[in-house]
Amino acid sequence: MSSAVMAALAPAREVRSDVVRGDVWGEAVAAFSRLLLLRGYSRFTVRDYSSDVFRLAKLVGGPPLGLRAEHVAEAACCDRSSGLAVQTQRRRASAYAMFHAWMRQDPALNGALPRLLAADSPLDLNERLLVALTGLAGLRLSEIRHLEGRDILLRTQVLRSRQGWRIVPLHPELLRLLEAHTAQRPLHSFRALVMGPCGYSVHERTLHGRFRRIAQRCEVPTLTPDLLRRTSAEKLRGIGTPQTLVRAFIGQERTQPLAPRSGQFADLSCIRDKIRQLL
Repeated sequence: MSSAVMAALAPAREVRSDVVRGDVWGEAVAAFSRLLLLRGYSRFTVRDYSSDVFRLAKLVGGPPLGLRAEHVAEAACCDRSSGLAVQTQRRRASAYAMFHAWMRQDPALNGALPRLLAADSPLDLNERLLVALTGLAGLRLSEIRHLEGRDILLRTQVLRSRQGWRIVPLHPELLRLLEAHTAQRPLHSFRALVMGPCGYSVHERTLHGRFRRIAQRCEVPTLTPDLLRRTSAEKLRGIGTPQTLVRAFIGQERTQPLAPRSGQFADLSCIRDKIRQLL
């Protein structure tokens, strides 16, 4: 194993000691951390991701602009061979990939949500609905698979995620897609909103496969459901939405209440006007 790889496996504090405050790596990681905070990540996740990204500094051996996909793959390979816990390996791989994508500034990801929902996009109604539920309602795919007709309240224009314990106002575009979907297949209280060919709710892995095919067909292969949710959270934060409500929008309300309550659910009706500005 090369010395550069061994250095990349060193503890974060040792890597940090080699990075002078104010250098390009420190500035890049600081800017990356601010982006993570805007996207609704907790301060603990930001802390861990920052430490993980600093490990790439010695592996690259130059400025952050020199980071390539080969460096990311080599760092992930080294983590797998070092006997780390699976959760730690996944977190580091996510940090490496996210920092690399941020440094590349992929232009195809800019404005991806409006392009996916445009009238001339190659997606059908069900695929657009999946994208809108992810980007305009902040739902995870694991939450979408549990949506039923009783969770869609078209009269009050809200959506209730029983899996995510929150009530989300419907964006006008999402409302239009739901009405079109209802015209084709009426809503029933205990029938899944997103169904497979047999009429039953689909598995989360199936939804991930659908999303990957959507991204490939629309020529944004690096787009993921979580990235779409986090981009919407970043936009909400940019238009003045409080950080606590942004975190509640993407379902990060785990340890303490962050939004007004409606029974056991976090009620996000207070940011209805902000959600309308996502497109």
